[in-house]
Amino acid sequence: SAFYTGYLHCGYVNNSAKKAIGGIDGDPISDSFLARIYGGEGADNQRHPDVIIPLADATTIFNYLPSPEPAAIRYEGSYRLVYFGFGFEAITSNIPSQSLGSRTRLLNNILGWFGVPTEVKETRVCHSTPSGYTLLQNYPNPFNATTVIRYQLSADGGRPSAVSLKIYNILGQEVKTLVDGGKLAGNYRVVWDGRDNSGNDVSSGVYFYRLEVIGERLKVERTRKMILLR
Repeated sequence: SAFYTGYLHCGYVNNSAKKAIGGIDGDPISDSFLARIYGGEGADNQRHPDVIIPLADATTIFNYLPSPEPAAIRYEGSYRLVYFGFGFEAITSNIPSQSLGSRTRLLNNILGWFGVPTEVKETRVCHSTPSGYTLLQNYPNPFNATTVIRYQLSADGGRPSAVSLKIYNILGQEVKTLVDGGKLAGNYRVVWDGRDNSGNDVSSGVYFYRLEVIGERLKVERTRKMILLR
């Protein structure tokens, strides 16, 4: 229909028999997100989830797993929207696996991308333990509403390291504290919504984000630059 293609910016392909979804690397909403859409505490009502394709400036943000069939899209133009080919209520994380995301986490990601103020959420992504300390380039960059910052922590004798991740303006003034606490080895991601410590929108410009790690036997500092365009 015109509403489906003209407003939702997607097309229907067919139904899928897949019951798991996976995010797209680097996407501000779905990066490192894995979930099931049956069982657990979810609605368990998705018998024939739709396979959809993005149209006209829309982007795939989730695929059905294991074979990549588009499951959800986002559109950014004169308005923003996120559309799923299945019921959001079916997402379940009540499975004995730390790698599965929750509805709450996904909703926070979506609201952050819409520019709705949300509490800063950090996620530990369970892959193999990193061999070093790395601060990755934020994505997207430049960005408008939200951006994802990822970092990796190596093992320090099995003990947590003191970790801080802060954002500074070009004058070296602290703008936002994203992380401040003890962290175990792992891969982490945090979303910044372009607001300062007081909850106010910051202006367009160049910003720096700095990772500082203090362990029992080391101190590591990493800094990268990003650009905010309002």
